[in-house]
Amino acid sequence: MSDFKINDEKISFIAKKFNTKKDTVQDLYNHYKNIEETNTNQYLAHVMRSLEEYVRKVCNAPFFRIICKASSANSNLKGVGCASYKENFSFCIIYDSSLSPKDARVVIAHELGHLFWTVTLKQEYNQKHEPLSSVFGVFTMLDKNDFYANKTALYQHHSWDEIVNDFLLLKNREDGKFNIS
Repeated sequence: MSDFKINDEKISFIAKKFNTKKDTVQDLYNHYKNIEETNTNQYLAHVMRSLEEYVRKVCNAPFFRIICKASSANSNLKGVGCASYKENFSFCIIYDSSLSPKDARVVIAHELGHLFWTVTLKQEYNQKHEPLSSVFGVFTMLDKNDFYANKTALYQHHSWDEIVNDFLLLKNREDGKFNIS
């Protein structure tokens, strides 16, 4: 499999393929890196988004959102996480930033379980949901592991230039051609 990291050669290739100045592509990439940096700690973002939609629907809370942040300043969080729920408004998870990615996902999935059971069982958030919040976490991790182990190949490109070529196919719609990769 080829290297998917952006470098000067790939910037030049992309600029040429899309008939764009190299400086323009480089500038866009420099701005993109600001977004890319926030991806590092987006564990289970897809589950959070689905759970947000679930809460919005079930609770008729159209602006509900889940916030998840790493914290290194709070010594009380060593090895764990915690959450705060503002009903129909937000659910904020804070977890220990020194956790491994795998452990961070477990802690976050567990905290999401508290929200899920609060909404599903229509309980006050301060009631204990143990071990149900961990059971929700198990469901989440089993589903995500299945996805990563068995389904990701359907979503992956085999080379970086294959990605560029798939996006070039989108240009064909101007000629009435609707290509897919």
